[in-house]
Amino acid sequence: MTVPLLFLLDGVSLSYEQLGHGAHTSRGQEIKGMQCPNCGQDNRGGAKFCDECGTPLSAQPVQTDPVQTHDGRRQLTVMFCDVVGSIALAGRLDPEEWRDIIQVYQETCATVVRRFSGYIAQYLGDGLLVYFGYPITHEDDAVRAIKTGLGILAELQAMNARLKEPGRARLFPTDGKESQGIRLRIGIHTGQVVVGNMGAGERHEQLALGETRNIAARLQSIAKADTMVISAATFRLVEGFFECHTLGPHALKGITTPLSVYHVIAEGSAQSRFGGCARSGSDSARRTGKRPPISPRTVRRGQSPTRPGRSLRRGPGH
Repeated sequence: MTVPLLFLLDGVSLSYEQLGHGAHTSRGQEIKGMQCPNCGQDNRGGAKFCDECGTPLSAQPVQTDPVQTHDGRRQLTVMFCDVVGSIALAGRLDPEEWRDIIQVYQETCATVVRRFSGYIAQYLGDGLLVYFGYPITHEDDAVRAIKTGLGILAELQAMNARLKEPGRARLFPTDGKESQGIRLRIGIHTGQVVVGNMGAGERHEQLALGETRNIAARLQSIAKADTMVISAATFRLVEGFFECHTLGPHALKGITTPLSVYHVIAEGSAQSRFGGCARSGSDSARRTGKRPPISPRTVRRGQSPTRPGRSLRRGPGH
């Protein structure tokens, strides 16, 4: 039986069967897989995306002319992670020592991001820009983003312990002064973006454009050290999955309308969207003293929605 072809790579037809067991040319020569530029994973021959983190893999050398790609509009959850007081830290350390710190920080964050299938779009010095929903979309991308943020914050103690090891940068002073080591802030927002190929010359990147990434960056800037804040748009997608505390409306720089902001404290007990909704409704009833809305299916015709055992009497003329 003829195996259907998937695509052509340098004029060589690759099938689903070949991709699953390592691609070969018609002459029997094996096509070696590429190493992922994002996570370092050695991938199978002919793979278009990294098997570990989903990063697009280029089968051709980078060209000097702009590459035309199809721009895609999609919903994306964007996470910004940044080091608190990085300018002061970099100012009192040798550049090589600061590089050592940033490498440990980036390695720690990348490990957690991969665990939840996030995509690191950019390393911005001591900041990270991470996408959830590109290039691979999951129904629970917002949940994955927040789990990633909590996971990164949970790794802080171990990360700072690594920086205390002999031969590491002198982040912790020896003159008796206290140092809390690396501290982070995280902001997350969900919204519409357009993902497109950006850049010129030899440098091209697939970046998400739109207000969503700007809001995520602004949220990160108002978070306290070692905390994570999310927008109301993200909160609505994860309500019940996490324990959150409302911080009220905030005016964010460059954003015309104040946005409601939430501080994520810990994971909740909900295991699904339905469980999260049910728990959210009962919690709301306990906080406000009001009953959650009753589904029309649970109320029989002619019965009171608040007292199902009592009939509703219609007045004259009804």
